[in-house]
Amino acid sequence: MIGTVEIAGGGIAGLTTGLAFARKGWRVRVHEQDRELRILGAGIYIWENGLRVLDALGVLDPVIAGTIPASRHEKRNHDGSVFSQSRLTGDFRLYVPLRETLLTALYDALVDAGGEVAFNSRAVSADPAGHLDFADGSSVTADLVVAADGINSPIRDGLDLLRWRRAVGQFGYRALIRREAGDWSNEIPEAHCENWNGSRRILYAPCTQDYAYVQLTSLKGDAAGNAVPIDRAFWRELFPRLVWVIDRLPDDGRGDWFELLRVKDWSKGRVALVGDAASGQPPFLGQGGGCAMMSGFSLAEAIDCERDVIAGIANWKRSERQLIEWVQRVAYWYGQLALLPPAARNAAFKVIESSEALKRATLFAGARHDPTAADYWRAEPDLGRMPARVLPSTETSRGPSEDIHTSLTPLATAEANLARLAEQAHRDLDALAHPAAAWVRPVAGPAGEFVADVVIVGAGQAGSIVGLALKREGVRKIVLLDRNPSGYEGPWETFARMEVLRTPKNLVGTELNIPSLSVRSWFEARYGAEAWQKITWIPRTDWMRYLRWYRAIAASTSATRSRSPASRRPVIFLRSRPTRQSAAAPCWHAGWSLRPGMMAAAAGRSRKSSPPHCRPASMLIRTRRSISRRWLGKELVFSAMAARPSMPGSRPCTTAPLRSTSASAGPCCRSLIRTNGSNFPRFSRITASSTTEQGGMSDGIRCGGPAATPPYLRARPG
Repeated sequence: MIGTVEIAGGGIAGLTTGLAFARKGWRVRVHEQDRELRILGAGIYIWENGLRVLDALGVLDPVIAGTIPASRHEKRNHDGSVFSQSRLTGDFRLYVPLRETLLTALYDALVDAGGEVAFNSRAVSADPAGHLDFADGSSVTADLVVAADGINSPIRDGLDLLRWRRAVGQFGYRALIRREAGDWSNEIPEAHCENWNGSRRILYAPCTQDYAYVQLTSLKGDAAGNAVPIDRAFWRELFPRLVWVIDRLPDDGRGDWFELLRVKDWSKGRVALVGDAASGQPPFLGQGGGCAMMSGFSLAEAIDCERDVIAGIANWKRSERQLIEWVQRVAYWYGQLALLPPAARNAAFKVIESSEALKRATLFAGARHDPTAADYWRAEPDLGRMPARVLPSTETSRGPSEDIHTSLTPLATAEANLARLAEQAHRDLDALAHPAAAWVRPVAGPAGEFVADVVIVGAGQAGSIVGLALKREGVRKIVLLDRNPSGYEGPWETFARMEVLRTPKNLVGTELNIPSLSVRSWFEARYGAEAWQKITWIPRTDWMRYLRWYRAIAASTSATRSRSPASRRPVIFLRSRPTRQSAAAPCWHAGWSLRPGMMAAAAGRSRKSSPPHCRPASMLIRTRRSISRRWLGKELVFSAMAARPSMPGSRPCTTAPLRSTSASAGPCCRSLIRTNGSNFPRFSRITASSTTEQGGMSDGIRCGGPAATPPYLRARPG
């Protein structure tokens, strides 16, 4: 697709986005409100992710020409002693070029590619239909409008996309200083050093042979530390070893109060937010510029891949937003370590630096992201909603060549075949229906509302299988909750990146011993029996298609859930029976609170009625990803059903309620299934217990109790 894009803001985000679209052949115009490029700040940290984007756009060489690559990062006390350090390898780079060098290189490349930069052009608002309005009363219309107008974006605020904006409570003074012969930094010119004294610190980062980037940081309320121009005598006393740095700092450096923001959405209609307008963050990870460049580049790639602006924006958000918002959170909390006492803070830094896995998941999560990979944006034409992000397989020695699994073509009769297979699966389920009547006695909620028999948190692979298995056992009123949009539950088309599943194709379990529900039956209906014989593993995207088909067959009541504000977190209300010694009516407890991405035990407060956004339930199941199909389908579900202490003939029986007990005992229930996020369910923390009459339950399973593992769980490894 080739169209027109109008970009508000001529900073790093705007110029990168414009260059990315210009390389695709779009007509690009960038609007800058000043008379020339704004060179705000001094140096700028560019990690590996930003370097890859610059390389893909063809401007890496002029940006890093003459810039010193970083080899290590040190943290020192004010007396010069090193308490934390890390080294950077050749495949994980960091440069700190001058901000002027970066902006000039992007500007020159954009103009050479046919783009236009309009100075003295201040955009003030935009319309979702693609109209951009300016301060002089004029307006333009384009296929796409990009708001790259900074953290104070009037376009974002005019579209009501800002959720919140908060001060971090820290102040930074940034400037460039000249490097001279005899500086200790010239002995180890590739080292970046962060010097601490209490909560105040001085960052020294060599840029070129002639310049170094310096940042002084202090907390809110520190009048001397927040002063501009800086109080040189105050900083000299704090850092006597860095007097030569402090004396060279200019009085016209840039002072900023750091902020963090969160937006409701990255776009509205044909208007997209890029850079600090969407991902403003404190600079403690050095990822502000990197996230801006990734966002602008990815937006152009997603729209080019989809050949449609609206669909491309949707794919771009699903692919990039979660990661960049995670980087924002990490940047904030990493900066909050400054509030700790020095001993605790230094210990925290040492722990982080000692764990490569922890650094990859936090400090370097953004830096190791690569949206420029050749196979990153691979369209799924029959879905058209979310890109499949894949990396080259690391398991090439385990099976046939990659093209066997990635070049499959559906049969011409695939849709008709799948429809017939679905009809057969429904007939098989009807023929095997047992018990015919619902096993669970219906109950009413505290205000007479509907009560689900089971609430399953997580509607992915595990949740779908558990839901169907419970329905076959007579537990009919099932609700599945998931944070993702309907049809995208689980990791398979959200963040999973492998080409194929890591389990063999013939591993069974999802079908619950019904052949028409098996993945093989589905695959042969779509691709043919010959294709099934050729593959070794199931392609990841086909596994997601199969699960969608499977969920339609299972037809469990489901609901998808997005992130909720803290004040509106859904709560599962759980019913507990009165004790034998009391004739009181059953009470309801806020047994579990559903938080974004996790589930935590809440206080056992009795409630006479539930708020509108709460859902009563008799049993709660938590599922997580990476559950073995074989173990889940054949054993785990029926282990839960076997936990029932009695089943008096055909008479319906009320499931034992989940109930809040003491903090040491943890939550109890008659039948509780919890699946962990490992390859196999972990039963080591599931034990049998007999609850006393005071506990209000006759028998059950307790998670994390001291008793022995029940026989039906002990019979299986894990």
